[in-house]
Amino acid sequence: RAILQGLYNLVFDEGGSIMADVFFTKLQTVSKQHEWQISFQPGTLLDLSTLSLAETRKALPILFETARQFVAEIIDASSVDRIVQDIRAKFDKSAIENISYFELTE
Repeated sequence: RAILQGLYNLVFDEGGSIMADVFFTKLQTVSKQHEWQISFQPGTLLDLSTLSLAETRKALPILFETARQFVAEIIDASSVDRIVQDIRAKFDKSAIENISYFELTE
């Protein structure tokens, strides 16, 4: 979630509320395609409380990749990489291992 928040913040900083709305629309579209009941809001970014652990584990990597591609297209890939690295640097090894659990896709 922290990485998605960082990407959202970058989109908002670079493109304002209109571009941030497009970012949410992109994520909502993907969520609806997969029939995930996820709500997207600027304050909390996304609410996964209605998803099971298995659904969350499947949803997060797909949403991350969608957000990553969107930001890379409208800003640039190096900005995405910087955000990801900056956020990962804030976590200890065990937290990174827990995050990596959700990055695995089947």
